[in-house]
Amino acid sequence: MTARWLEMVKDVVFPDRETHAIPMMDGPLRPNGALDECTVLGDSPQMSQPDDLTFTSDGTLLASSGNKVFRADGEVAAQFDGLVTGIAALANGGLAACVDGIGVVLDNGQRLESVDGSPLSCLTAVLAGPDNVLFIAQGSSKHNAPDWVRDLMEKNASGRVIRWDLNTDTAETLIDDLAYPYGLALDHDGKSLLVTESWSHVLFKLPLNVPAGQGRREIVIPNMPGYPARITSSDDGGYWMCLFAMRTEMLEFVLEEDAYREQMMKTVDPAYWVRPTLRADRHFLEPLQGGGFRVLGIIKPWAPPRSYGLVVQLDEDYEVVRSLHSRADGRRHGVTGIAAYGGLVAAAVKGDDKIIRIVEEGQL
Repeated sequence: MTARWLEMVKDVVFPDRETHAIPMMDGPLRPNGALDECTVLGDSPQMSQPDDLTFTSDGTLLASSGNKVFRADGEVAAQFDGLVTGIAALANGGLAACVDGIGVVLDNGQRLESVDGSPLSCLTAVLAGPDNVLFIAQGSSKHNAPDWVRDLMEKNASGRVIRWDLNTDTAETLIDDLAYPYGLALDHDGKSLLVTESWSHVLFKLPLNVPAGQGRREIVIPNMPGYPARITSSDDGGYWMCLFAMRTEMLEFVLEEDAYREQMMKTVDPAYWVRPTLRADRHFLEPLQGGGFRVLGIIKPWAPPRSYGLVVQLDEDYEVVRSLHSRADGRRHGVTGIAAYGGLVAAAVKGDDKIIRIVEEGQL
């Protein structure tokens, strides 16, 4: 009887708790160590913390790192005046880059610095669409890209998706008030744009050919177990998506406790907040859930992760058919970029300073 009453009270106090509960990772999402077994494509000392990837029309892989764009062999392909936070190869052989504090910059000198009177800060992705149009994701209008964790802990929803017509040099906001849109991809139907929304843990579709501000998002993957980053379409009719960090019970609790979280942000070094990170330093001041303690000098793979690596393969219906993990005791954590060309799929492991090749199933 007591348990039944407790459940009734929970339903009243937390009416949407089932909707936002962290889902189990089972079936195709069952944890494994596949990411740690993947082949390294690039790990040049100059190319630290690779963030985003794109393939040119001839299959050349480009990666952003700091204020530069590199080829996989470490050769510099382009350099910009600020931190590069997203890249896209263009059909004409050019390159578009999101540059923090500036906007979107093309290698021909064309640039977009503001839309609807608001500056373009914290850009997270740029995508080349049909008819010489670029789609741009702005994660936040309140913080720059390096301050993403503060945007999460403030529970902001100030991001937007922008359409920039290069033919007319006009830009407009397609949808706003988003909780950190991070990745963009064209749907295989040719009519929709896929957008990952990190702080809401969802993937949604947005119609392409609608007037600005009138498109309605259609959620195709709700309530993911982690924070989705970039997404890319693949030649087999499906998609690849990376999640840069996982949700944990302790983090979800802190996000619900506003007074505690605000006090933590005022008094504690951000490195030691209860927060996700691209790579855990294993410092003794880092917050831990009980399962994260070392036992006999070993961190258990099933420990609640402060950092994690996850890449998922989706079919044409956005169902997860395969996943590659780097668990709590692994090293390939903080996967922020994903790109596909023909049968090659590459991922940027920002937390491990690597670019890796996603192996085909059955090769492990």
